Formats: sequence, structure tokens, C-alpha cells
Amino acid sequence: MVKPAAFLVCCLASLLVAVVASAGCSSHGSGSGFSDGAQDDGGSGEGSVGPGLGGPNGGDAGCVGLACKKVSCAGGGTTTISGQVFDPAGKNPLYDVAVYVPSTLPLPALQEGVTCDRCGSTLLNPAASVLTDENGKFVLTDVPVDANVPVVVQVGKWRRTYTIAVNACTDNAMPAPLTLPKNGSEGDMPQIAVAANILDSLECLLVGMGVDASEFVHGAGGSGHVHMFPAAENQALWASEATLKPYDMVLLDCEGGESPGDKSAAMLQGMHDYAGEGGRIFATHYHYLWFKGTSPGTSPPITGLPDFVATANWKPGVASWATGNSSFTVDQSFPKGVSFAKWLVNVGASTTPGSIELADYADSVSSVKTPPSTRWIYNGSNVEYMSFNTPTTAADADQCGRVVFSDLHVSGLGVSSISDCHFDSGGLTPQQKALEFLLLDLSACVQSDSVPPSAPR
Repeated sequence: MVKPAAFLVCCLASLLVAVVASAGCSSHGSGSGFSDGAQDDGGSGEGSVGPGLGGPNGGDAGCVGLACKKVSCAGGGTTTISGQVFDPAGKNPLYDVAVYVPSTLPLPALQEGVTCDRCGSTLLNPAASVLTDENGKFVLTDVPVDANVPVVVQVGKWRRTYTIAVNACTDNAMPAPLTLPKNGSEGDMPQIAVAANILDSLECLLVGMGVDASEFVHGAGGSGHVHMFPAAENQALWASEATLKPYDMVLLDCEGGESPGDKSAAMLQGMHDYAGEGGRIFATHYHYLWFKGTSPGTSPPITGLPDFVATANWKPGVASWATGNSSFTVDQSFPKGVSFAKWLVNVGASTTPGSIELADYADSVSSVKTPPSTRWIYNGSNVEYMSFNTPTTAADADQCGRVVFSDLHVSGLGVSSISDCHFDSGGLTPQQKALEFLLLDLSACVQSDSVPPSAPR
């Protein structure tokens, strides 16, 4: 039997929580309350705030839009949203994906093509934000209370928006796993150009990640986001900086040889300048030519640009290609390297943190030069994956682009059509999973690898 005094205290406490939550849900009227920050309540135009609103301590008179619908919870509690983010296929959880509740809608449009996308350079002013961990999981804290709270998942120009009804002072789990968009109707996607060639198939990696077949189009133009340039048309892609700039990212399949006949000093300069303006380049195996130039004795000779040559200690001869499993080391000397090692274990690509079995690899690089480069995967005197930000000689805060050189193949075989892309019943191989992580890292905003990534602000 409940005593009268205890019953009264309980009722008063319940009433107080209900009043606070009700105030949080009605500060801007019915519906989502998600506005562009314009005056809609007789207040200052920044939103009037009632008791218990505007943040964990309440009373933030400077809040905007949905941020004005936060509530204060008794006993130091908070209102949270939790969930997990996966690749477009819904198979592999993703690390370092920004998850945030925007304060206002609509979201700013994402510009297609090359942009200077530095971490922290764009102020989103989110009501709450966080990054996913090595399991793809996240918890957004001190979130607004409303019937339709938008939750955005974003890495670079991959962006998708979900909604959830949020109850006050409890955890609100997303009803289903979240995924990056697999097509343009689900959200935003980067414009990607693929130089398709005979000894690799980065386009198949996109298929395995879950990108819809409808997004693959032939050459420039079209409504899709993945633009395929077959070997005979590679030059149309890399003819100059101007032909590269419509694309956020350029993926260069291994050509099976150095192939200097379809490149020139002017083209090397164009690729170099594209990266410096904010472009992203994923170059595989023999595409080391864009950086070091041709090997001695190769005709016609092409000399690499000095700052690109200086990114690594390139082996002097033509790089050989090996098959068969061998053990490689994941470099854990920097924050993302530690997370990469953990992620590989979490997705079943590795059984021991810091170690991975790989096949289809080459030996173009003996070591990286730091700065500007970061080593990700290596084995003795072979560096299998490296990255650097561009311009390489600029200060960290002034770097816009990112380049990776990979001696790891997706499959070691080219395809004539994405219909020829085939995967094991278990999905991506360990090597392909590693490349998925690294491809999405290439998509992300640019910052120094020496510091941990931070959530949008």
C-alpha cells in the first residue's frame, strides 16, 4: 500500500516531467517545429525559450529552430538517440560517419564536383552531433523532443536523412539500422568517375558496397552518380583539370602496365591540380605513374611532379604483381589506424587487431615520407596502402584534397560490365572490406591524420 505522502511526491514529480516535456514539444507549435530560424513565436527571431528548454541546463535564449525543443531532465538524465550506421548494402557497419540532428531545414545543398571540404570549415550548427565508432554505433545526447526529429547520416557527400519520434529523458533507439544512400532517390551521393581497366575493378567495390546498378552511367553526363570511362576513353577523363573537376572522386583501375602512351606531362599537371583544388584520387598499382613518373627505360619517359614524387620512396623498377594470401600489418601509429584495426576485426576481415591476410597485391613503394604521407597497410619493405592530403606543401588547415595510392586490387581482374561483378556468398572478401573502409575515408572531409576525427559543429 502506497502511503499518502509518498503518493503525493510521486504525482508531483510525474507532473513536473510531463510539463517540461510538453513545453519542449510545443515551443514552436505542432508538427516537427523544424523551421529556418525565422521569427514564428513572437520572439526575437532566434526562438523564444520556455522553462527547461534550450539545452541540458535550460534557458538558452540563443537557440534556433529544433534546438529550442531540448528539455532538462531530473537527476542529471538526458534525452538520447541511438543507432548503428551501415554501408548502402546494409552489411558492414561504418566508422567515422557523422550523425547529427540539424537545427534547421532544408539541409544546405551539396555542390557537385570539386570543393574544398575541410573538416570543421563548414558550420552546420547542429542541435546534436556525433561520429560512429568502430562498430558503426552512435549515441546522440541532449537531443530535441519532437514527433519528427530528423537524423542525418553523412560522410563527405554521401548523405541521407531519417526521422524519429523522440520521447523526453530516455534513450530513443532508431527503429532500424541506418544506411548510406544506394541511389540518388535515397539521398545525396558524390559524383564518381571510374577509369575502368583490365587488371582491377574498383567499380565492383561500389557494387559490393550496395550502390544501385542504375547509378552507373557511361562517360560524362547522365543522371547517375558513377561515370564509367572504359580503357579506350580514359584520356577523355584525365585530359585536363577541367575534365576532372566535375567529379568529387576519381577511381583509377590498374592498367596492367605503366601505359605512358595515354598520359602526358600536361595530364600529370591536371591530375595534380585537381587534387590540390579538393579532388579525391584513388589510384591502384601501375597508376603510380601519376606520382613518381615512369620507371627507367620506359618509353616515352614521363617525369613526376616533385611534390608528388616526394610522398614516398618509390621502388625504381616496374612493380610486380603477386597473388596468394600473405599476412600484412595495419599501421596503428595514428588514431584512424587504431580504429581501422578494430573495425577490421569487427567486420570479420581480421582475427587479430593489426593483422590482415591479403591477396592480389603489388610492390611499388618501400616506405612513405612523413610528412606528407600516412602509411595504412604494410609488410616489411612493401607499403600496400598510403594516403596524403593536398596541396602537400600547404599547412594542414589549408589542405583541401586527398590522394590514396593502393597496391591492393579489388579482384585482380577487370570487368566489361558491372553485371560481371561477382562476390562470395559471404559478401566482400577481407581485402575488399579493407578497401571499403579506405574508400569511405577518402570520401570524408579532409584533416590531418595525426589527430582523431571530430563531430560536425
